Amino acid sequence: MNIDATEHVNVIIKSLKTNYGRGLNELIEIFSCHNYEIRLAGETARDIFMNKMPTKMELITSASIHQMRRLFLKRKIPISVDEKVATVAMLYHSYKITTIWPVAEKSSKLKDLRTKRAFWVINSYQRIFTVDSISIDFTGRIYDNFNACEDIINCRVRMMTVDPDALIKNDYFSIFKYFKLFGSITGSGRSHDDKTLTSIMANMSALASIKGEVIWNELKTILLHPTRYECVEPFLECGGGAFLGLPENLNLTEFGQIAKNSNFAKHPLLPMSYLCAFLETRDDVMRVHERLRLSVYERDLAIFLVKHKAATRPIDNLMYYRQMCLLPSGKNKQICREYVLELLKYHNKKSLFEDMLMMPSCTLDPAVLQWQKKQLKRIDIEATDGMHDSSSEHSNNADGMKEPPFIRHKWTAMKSSKKKQRLT
Repeated sequence: MNIDATEHVNVIIKSLKTNYGRGLNELIEIFSCHNYEIRLAGETARDIFMNKMPTKMELITSASIHQMRRLFLKRKIPISVDEKVATVAMLYHSYKITTIWPVAEKSSKLKDLRTKRAFWVINSYQRIFTVDSISIDFTGRIYDNFNACEDIINCRVRMMTVDPDALIKNDYFSIFKYFKLFGSITGSGRSHDDKTLTSIMANMSALASIKGEVIWNELKTILLHPTRYECVEPFLECGGGAFLGLPENLNLTEFGQIAKNSNFAKHPLLPMSYLCAFLETRDDVMRVHERLRLSVYERDLAIFLVKHKAATRPIDNLMYYRQMCLLPSGKNKQICREYVLELLKYHNKKSLFEDMLMMPSCTLDPAVLQWQKKQLKRIDIEATDGMHDSSSEHSNNADGMKEPPFIRHKWTAMKSSKKKQRLT
């Protein structure tokens, strides 16, 4: 089914031509003047149809690998060819163009219209999900062979095959791809395809046989997705949490708040921090670590956040968080400072985060901080595993107290002491 261009599709394509500039327009001209079709496909076409500016450029053409090689050599454009995925990459502009033809196709003759249409359909059918099967040319015309546009409008994700169970058994990572894609299809009428969801739930236990590091890499891409809550919620409802090492009773409310409020564009929240919304104790962290094989940095960050997130939620005193950056001698103060910054992002304390970020690490002078402790009425911070925990009996005293009018840096303190020595 071919659909005439809609207004928003034309606007986005015009914007793409402007943003990508001469390189993209030259590429379109190279193919069109030799009567080869070139289209936007997959995720790129889906985003355009949903009135989103695409984040990547996926191009597909009716020219074969060998025809593209001749075209670019004639224009003296350097390229690299990957015959395994039937793709030619332009080295100057980093565009990758995939052919609809098999790599073994070496004929230089243009195929008849019926043959080309057949191979366009075959290429669309090779997609895993129907919503990725549409393609759009640079005049704005939409090509839909499997009712993908209807699925996008109805916010539904279907697998391309009539037997989703067989497809999932062939590639268990399609489970993660499904939930990530399900979260990407925005709209008020979002609903699961019953056949697809039933097959996913029947094969969810197969995740137990996949290495933890591989699962964690897939999960991180979902946690960093803009619609992370819409992706994670159905995954957990289908029983996926048990194969991540997560506790049985999961706090989706807290996760939803963090997913919604953590709007730190330049310093986004780390995937591990999002996962900490479901963890309450150190034992919870260690079970997740045992399953997903976290890095040492991620494991220690999770222990730190789980330990302090409840106690620090009502505290808005900058000096309190500066105190948390102290570590016993020999420990890495910079890493502890990063953990405290992550804690502030977790609580969405933007002003405190910005103040803490601007504070140079040299202000963590033991002598100056000892003076600050007296001014803050002896806020006790216990050192455990290289981290510091706030005492519950003193946490209320720290909240709302006034910060000293100035903080002397380490070098200024040393300078003052030398000046006093000369005067005496």
